[in-house]
Amino acid sequence: MDNTNLLIGGNNAGKSSVLQAIHFAISALRSAKIYGKGGNQPATTLGLNQFTFLPTNEVMKINHWVPMTQSYGPSIQFWYTAPNGNGATFMLRLYRGKNANVSLSYNKGSSFFTKASDLKQPFSVFVPGLAGLPLAEERRANSIVQTGIAQGDANLFLRNVLLRLSTNQQKLNAFHQLMRRLFPNFSTRTTFNENINQYINSEVCLGGHWTPLEMAGTGCLQALQVAAYVILYEPKLLLLDEPDAHLHPGNQKLLVDLFFALSEEAGTQIILASHSRHVF
Repeated sequence: MDNTNLLIGGNNAGKSSVLQAIHFAISALRSAKIYGKGGNQPATTLGLNQFTFLPTNEVMKINHWVPMTQSYGPSIQFWYTAPNGNGATFMLRLYRGKNANVSLSYNKGSSFFTKASDLKQPFSVFVPGLAGLPLAEERRANSIVQTGIAQGDANLFLRNVLLRLSTNQQKLNAFHQLMRRLFPNFSTRTTFNENINQYINSEVCLGGHWTPLEMAGTGCLQALQVAAYVILYEPKLLLLDEPDAHLHPGNQKLLVDLFFALSEEAGTQIILASHSRHVF
């Protein structure tokens, strides 16, 4: 695959399913790291409430044709092949365990498992499109923010991400420089005093005027969200489900320009699903 990949097709063609499947597999490994037992057991069994991301609460029906059963399967397999040409592969197998749990079989000693299950640095970020921002956002612990990212709730923790960027001047500068490619003179300021504030205060400067984060235009917010998550967490994989929805064609082009910049500068692989001929 290239650094930037586009999935394009009609409604119900399976574009979102591809993105969700990839993120589900990676999140399953992260969940196994959190809740699985140590040692070299051949499998890890997880309850549904132990998965950080689920595409559906009815996981036994995740197979396209027939439900998963303990006796007959089917099992679902994900394969990863290292890009350096040495032939190294990693396989994750998911199948129905006892008591409607899900069992995972994989090589716990694999370097890919170590990377994908890293609890401090998410391997993949799934952004299902900007569904609007909450008007207020409390400061959350790192574990809650990262779990929210794994669950695909990126928009609910955007101020927390901006707050963390504000404490790292190097990353904040990189974030501002990246956004200024699309919006000249762009800047942000995010503050929180735990002795005074209940909610995080975050503002955006566009055209020389400061405005509350939630009042910025949709095009700016969509680009800002993606850039902030990539700069802060440096994920290896960015999964974007129709990020161009409801954007003017001109803003769609700017958004794609941002994706190319992220891929080139941050080394992030991007898989993007879209209906838009402008994005194509």
